Amino acid sequence: MKTWLATCVLPITVAAAVSARTQDAVPKEMQPLQGTWVMTQVNGDPAPGETALVITGSKYAETVNGTVDETGLFKVDASKTPMTVDLIIQEGDAAGKTQLGIIDVKGDTMRLLLNSAGDTMRPTSLEKADGELFIVAQKKK
Repeated sequence: MKTWLATCVLPITVAAAVSARTQDAVPKEMQPLQGTWVMTQVNGDPAPGETALVITGSKYAETVNGTVDETGLFKVDASKTPMTVDLIIQEGDAAGKTQLGIIDVKGDTMRLLLNSAGDTMRPTSLEKADGELFIVAQKKK
């Protein structure tokens, strides 16, 4: 009986503990960002096709019409106002570059202002300037 218990119940308990620990591993400031964000506007115009930003843990994937276009790491600093974001691009046209920006999330709406990939200047307000990319996205439910 003990052998059956150890081989059947113990793995389930360990899996549940690992799952809970993985959820806790997402920093508090990243928790509201988790999920799929469908872009509604890019620079004031309707977003092309169905463009989405999928954030899982500290990773992101940008998809266009269901096809992954870019992936990388998504880092935020919630101690800054507005909150800053660094996209460390690992795959895609700008792979190897970092894209600096600022982000504002209220409920199910995200406003994201990014400078060009590789640019070392970070936007300072959510007012778009030349060369910057302003995105409005809604969280997909």
